[in-house]
Amino acid sequence: MDFRINASQRLSRTVRALVWVVALSLITGLAPWMTIDRAVIRAQDNLQASTIVATSLRVGAGRDYAIIMTLPEKTALILEARDDEAQWVLVHTLTQPSQRGWIQIEGITPDHKPEAASLAVSSELVITSAPPNAFARYAAQITPENESLLRSLVEQGRANGLNPTFFTKVGDCNVGEDWFLDFYKNGRGFNLGIHTRLQRVLDYYAVDSFLPKSEAQEGGFSTANILDPTWADPAVCTSSESPLACELRVSRPALVIIQVGFIDATHGVGVTQYTKNLNLIVDQVMETGAIPILATNPVNLNVADHARALNNSIRVTAQKRGLPLIDLATAVDLLPNHGMTRDGKHLNPADYFVRADFRQFMDGLTIWNYLAMESLYNMLPLLESAP
Repeated sequence: MDFRINASQRLSRTVRALVWVVALSLITGLAPWMTIDRAVIRAQDNLQASTIVATSLRVGAGRDYAIIMTLPEKTALILEARDDEAQWVLVHTLTQPSQRGWIQIEGITPDHKPEAASLAVSSELVITSAPPNAFARYAAQITPENESLLRSLVEQGRANGLNPTFFTKVGDCNVGEDWFLDFYKNGRGFNLGIHTRLQRVLDYYAVDSFLPKSEAQEGGFSTANILDPTWADPAVCTSSESPLACELRVSRPALVIIQVGFIDATHGVGVTQYTKNLNLIVDQVMETGAIPILATNPVNLNVADHARALNNSIRVTAQKRGLPLIDLATAVDLLPNHGMTRDGKHLNPADYFVRADFRQFMDGLTIWNYLAMESLYNMLPLLESAP
C-alpha cells in the first residue's frame, strides 16, 4: 500500500515536472524535438506520396517545360495541386519545401494516384529567380556605331508619314500572332516582374501593333516567300505586291522586327542565297524610313549546323549594315534543350498563351518575348525625340 502511494506520488511529481519542462520549452524556444513533432503533424495534414523512380521536377505541367532538378527515387513529397487533365502534380519535397515544381503523376507511388486526382486544379508556373540582366544584353541596342544611321531613318520615316508608334513583324511562325507579343490583348494577364520599366513599351506603342496579323508573317514563310507576290493576300495586297511590300504600305510602321530563316535552314537554302534575300528585305524596309531590327532564329536541332550558319549570316549582315540585332539564338542556348520543344522545331513550351510572365526565364518563348520587349524599349529614345 505504502509502495503504491509512494509510486503514485512519484509518478504525479514526474508528470508535473514534465509539464513544466514542456511549458518552459515552448516559452523559451529550447525544444527542437517539439519542432520536429509539429512539422510531422503539419505534414500529416497534407497529401503525401513519394517518387517511385528518379523523376524530373519541372517549371510547369508538361514535358516541354524546363527541368528544375531531378528528384531521386523514394523522395518524400507533399502534393499541392494537379493539372486539369490529372496527368501532372504540383509538389514540394517533405524535407526541403523550397524544392518545388511539377512531376508526372506516373512518377509517384501508385496508391496515391487516385488521391492526387482529387487535388485542386492549378496552372501555376514555379517561378525561379534570374539575374535581371542575364538576357538583356541579347536585345537590340542603340550603339555609337548605329545611332547616326538610326536617327536618319527616323527622320526619313517621319517625312514619309510613317507611324512612329507602330511596329510590325516579318517572318514565320516564330513571330506569329498567337505567341509573339500577343499577350497584351483581350484581357490576357501578364507579369513584368522586376522589369516594370517595360510598361512604357505598352504605353507608347499603338495597341494595334500587338493585335493584327502582319501581311509579311505566316507560318512556313521563308525569305523567298516574303519577297514573292504569289504569297501575298489578294484581299489586301495588289497583284504586284510581295507580302513585305504590302505590309509596309498598309501598316506604315516605324520599326520592323525581322526574324526569318528557320524555314530556309530546314529546306537547305544556301548561305549565299539566304544572305541575298535577307539584304533585299532589309533594303525594302529601309527605303521607307523604317528601322529594321534583325533577329537570329531559334536553331532547328534537326539541322543545327546549317541553322547556325544562317544565324551567323544574320549577325554579319547586322554588323556590316549597322543595324540593331536581337540575338535570340545565343540567348536560348543558355536554356535546357536550347529553349526548344522535344521535336527540336519550336520554342518551348507548347502551351503558348502563358508566355507573358517575366518573373521566370526558363523557356524559349519567354526569352523571345522578353528580348522583343527590351528591344522596343531600347528604341524609344529615338522615336520619342524625333521632331
